[in-house]
Amino acid sequence: MKPVRHASLLLVLIVALSGASCKTNETPIPVTGVYRLKSIVLADAQPAVIKEAPESYPITLILDQFGIATVESYCNTGSGYYSCDDDDDGLFEIINLTMTEKHCQIDDPLDWEAIFVYNLRLAEEFDLTGDELTIFSSGEYHLNLMRNQ
Repeated sequence: MKPVRHASLLLVLIVALSGASCKTNETPIPVTGVYRLKSIVLADAQPAVIKEAPESYPITLILDQFGIATVESYCNTGSGYYSCDDDDDGLFEIINLTMTEKHCQIDDPLDWEAIFVYNLRLAEEFDLTGDELTIFSSGEYHLNLMRNQ
């Protein structure tokens, strides 16, 4: 039985480490870091409809060097894995994002956390320009985040 348990642990470690390989033409992209939601953009609107995220409801995305994505919001927290590769048109994927499910009252017409988590789970591509990370989703909104200094 012990060899199977060690093999399972090795498989989990390989999957986790493979998620951290964000690169462009084999050059690593420094995508790891702590990002705060800055705004959401309605995906199909012309001209772009941008909604600024309120400071009173912070949402943070942490991407670590091991391929783990952690979400910390004004209400819930969660984590999963991420994978990205700029060689394939900025491919970005969140895998198995699991969140706590506390119910929180907010004084805003938008449920920022629900919008963020839903669209993060549907992430398809990313763009990192300086400290600004844009996550393009197949959902209703794209996510604009700013790296914390």
